[in-house]
Amino acid sequence: MKKRIACLLCAVVLALGGLVACGGNDTGKDKNTENVGTENDETKDEGTEGETEGTWDAAVALEALKDANPAEDNYLVLSGIVGGWAPTLMVLDNDGNFFCVVDYAGQATVKFAEGTYTENADGTITAEGTQYNTGEELIYNITCTDGTYAVTMPVPDTGSEGEITGTK
Repeated sequence: MKKRIACLLCAVVLALGGLVACGGNDTGKDKNTENVGTENDETKDEGTEGETEGTWDAAVALEALKDANPAEDNYLVLSGIVGGWAPTLMVLDNDGNFFCVVDYAGQATVKFAEGTYTENADGTITAEGTQYNTGEELIYNITCTDGTYAVTMPVPDTGSEGEITGTK
């Protein structure tokens, strides 16, 4: 009798396990078609740019950001991977405005700074603006050496800082 009850319980557990596994957590949505970001996510397309089956590639993500903000459509685009993991752009448009964009390791693409810039007589550029989430005033001093522009760029909320570069 005990064997019969044990067998019956075993069969019920297996049957329920199969139902739970089959019904599981399927929402009918493909994870790779949802756009993960923030309300400031203006440059990320639907999909997971820079990602492949469980991995994320900073270089691919940087290329996607550059494709979304092409240099030929802007005055100057500075780019780089800050801290070895944060693809970052500073886009200076043709009418004196700028913005900075960072991809937080594929989790969110955020326009984190914006403002205006001026080109100085010595060829350097001064960009002044504010940070998106704090309103903190920012000043970026962009240098120019042999036609290559560079600026040290801190990424908000990460402690990461690095140089991004570009040419006209």
